[in-house]
Amino acid sequence: MIEKIEVFIINNLLKYHLVNNDEIDIYMFGIECYILKIIHYLTYFIIAMLCGCIWEFMIFVLSYILLRKYAGGIHANTRIGCLIISNFILSIVLLIGQKIEKGILISALSFLSLFIIILLAPVDNPNRILSCEEHKKFKKSAIMVCFFELILSFIGYKVECLKWVQFGVIVGAFMTLCGKIKYFCIK
Repeated sequence: MIEKIEVFIINNLLKYHLVNNDEIDIYMFGIECYILKIIHYLTYFIIAMLCGCIWEFMIFVLSYILLRKYAGGIHANTRIGCLIISNFILSIVLLIGQKIEKGILISALSFLSLFIIILLAPVDNPNRILSCEEHKKFKKSAIMVCFFELILSFIGYKVECLKWVQFGVIVGAFMTLCGKIKYFCIK
């Protein structure tokens, strides 16, 4: 199905002379990535709707994605694996997050997560190995994002919805830790 959509889009881009034949593979890859992102976010949104957690989902995902962008982490071996694992993790976070009130446990896990980010971020993976300069830049950014998110969640400690920022940090650190374990051999 995705391939049919890609071919349709590419054929129209070629028809209107918006791309060269030499660049078709690059555009096919880019279109596939965008379609998969749309599918990911659409399924996330459906899960959030089913859990009755639209705002919570948005806060969590914003926090998580900002941190994950710089900290890196584990990646599934296949695209369908990524979709399944991502949806599973999101479902667990939303279901458990509704049951847990903001408190000492979440705060302690948040601080532990900050230390994980400080020690382990960023995580290289086989598809993207960072240079030394990139590594320093991403580490600094990951720590700053994590620190900022935790400060925000603690300043607004009485605001219950900000616990979802902490969940984003906790899951981000967990994915960083898992990535470091999986890709331990990568320099």
